[in-house]
Amino acid sequence: MKLKPFVPGIAVVLGSLLFATDAVFRERALRVLDARAVGFLEHGIAFLSLLPWVFTKRRVEVGQPLRARSGKVSRTDIFLFLAIGLGGSALGNTFFTVAVGKIGGAGATLFTMLQPAFVLVFAWFFLKERFSSFFGPCAVWVVLNMILLSYSQTARSELPMMDENPEALSGTLYACLATLIWGGSTVAGKALLNRYPNSVVLIWRWAIAFVFLGAVVFVKDVPLPWHRIFTAEVFLPLLYLGVVAQTVAYWIYYVGLRQLPASLTTFIELLYPLVGMFLALGDTGQGVTPLQVFAALTLLIAISLLLGVEYPRAVGLGKKSAHAPERF
Repeated sequence: MKLKPFVPGIAVVLGSLLFATDAVFRERALRVLDARAVGFLEHGIAFLSLLPWVFTKRRVEVGQPLRARSGKVSRTDIFLFLAIGLGGSALGNTFFTVAVGKIGGAGATLFTMLQPAFVLVFAWFFLKERFSSFFGPCAVWVVLNMILLSYSQTARSELPMMDENPEALSGTLYACLATLIWGGSTVAGKALLNRYPNSVVLIWRWAIAFVFLGAVVFVKDVPLPWHRIFTAEVFLPLLYLGVVAQTVAYWIYYVGLRQLPASLTTFIELLYPLVGMFLALGDTGQGVTPLQVFAALTLLIAISLLLGVEYPRAVGLGKKSAHAPERF
């Protein structure tokens, strides 16, 4: 299925907006559960929610979803699946969950704004993506606006200071580690989407994360209070995380990532930490300062200018597209 030129960009925007709701529901689940338990359960729900599509719509037998378009699975592919499943989902999500517990949803989400820096480096080396002369200056403007937004957040002491919260430093490190891993996972996912349908990439991403985190929960004897898990207070946030913030969000996001360069996708994805930070602040009853509003608006302007120049080139407007037919 050939997509209209505007569809990939809209898909990344919609996926990012769904990602932005993650921290709000993750904080609610953390009121009762350990971070590892949250990761294990949300990936179990995500895996189960995708199974009906894989086994009915795609009409595949058990054990057959891992099939490349060329008909052959390489060692590189296996490594990439492990990178997104073990790295991006299992470790990345767990580290982010720990960060949310230590420095709050707004603080943890703020640090995901560092992701474009990691994606640009990984995409340059591993995907051989190259940038136009306009890309660099505009990307610098985006980064400067990210710094301004970060300053506006820390200046009002929304992020706990080290002397007020001894866990603030470790929470910050966990958030940065999650962002680094997610940056690599974005590039690995882009490479896999060149050879596999969305359903294949996602089912193995969730399966690997679910099995790994299940082993961690078992070995570390992480408590799973089922009598609390199946209450609306806990189960509904977990259900939202697994179905909406994971499966639906990533499916839509992958529609865009398949067509767009990872280096461009990551800047559109900045809507995730931008909107997510404000949602987390609102959920905890905290107000928004004029400086934060100004920083957010200037960041949106910078992203819009970058997309205005780079997006038409990325989707091949004005020339014949080189993209292969879409497979879902």
